Amino acid sequence: MIQPFCPVVILHGIFGHKGNWIDIAKEIAEKTIRKVYVLDMRNHGDSPKSPVMSHDANVQDLEKFLRKLNTPCVLIGHSLGGVAAIKLAFQKSNLIKDLILIDMSPLRYPQNTVHLILKGRRTLEELLLQLPTDIELVEAQNMLEKEMNKLITYSSLNKIVCSNLDKSESGWKWKANLEVLETVDFKAMGSVFPLRGIYKGRCLLVHSDSSGYVIPEEDYDRLKTQFPKINIVCLENCSHWIHMEKPDELTHSIVQHLNKN
Repeated sequence: MIQPFCPVVILHGIFGHKGNWIDIAKEIAEKTIRKVYVLDMRNHGDSPKSPVMSHDANVQDLEKFLRKLNTPCVLIGHSLGGVAAIKLAFQKSNLIKDLILIDMSPLRYPQNTVHLILKGRRTLEELLLQLPTDIELVEAQNMLEKEMNKLITYSSLNKIVCSNLDKSESGWKWKANLEVLETVDFKAMGSVFPLRGIYKGRCLLVHSDSSGYVIPEEDYDRLKTQFPKINIVCLENCSHWIHMEKPDELTHSIVQHLNKN
């Protein structure tokens, strides 16, 4: 009897949600003949809101979901989701068949992204109040994105932030729980780096050439000690948000890696 391929689980980054990964997930499913699950992390997307936001809480959420699968999975993590993936791989490697990291490593966790958003939170709230309530979601997102481009120079980050826009009976709202995220001590969350541990399973790292999360001349040798079976792919001319700027190249790298199995 032919055994089915193990499923794929995708975790987004800070301020993202599962919707940002749907197209990539569909292509992975089609080209590798696997089930693909895309999760919303706590305080993001459609997940329940919680006053607790920490790396350990994210790892516990992830472990709880993976145990429900009742089979080891391919775990894909970007940014904040990559941190949870790495920590779980170091702690409970039996739950993971294959680890794929998107612009994240155990060596460092730059916080410039978080501060960019939270610094402009008041402006975001003000922009929400200015949006007409009688327009469609796509039009509202486009209007919001034009204003966001005046505040933040990263267009991919702006698209992700604007994709959090949602509509309720009382008007426009954010999917991401900005109130809780604003209270998180991200400096303390970053202080746990570098993460200690070894994952002996197969690992793929796809990183940007310029985001600062992975630095080739400094990091490659150290990464190989923590991930002995690591394969590293560097994509040029893109930022930390590879899945938004180079979705085809990223998907190709993931599919090629999985189909080698």
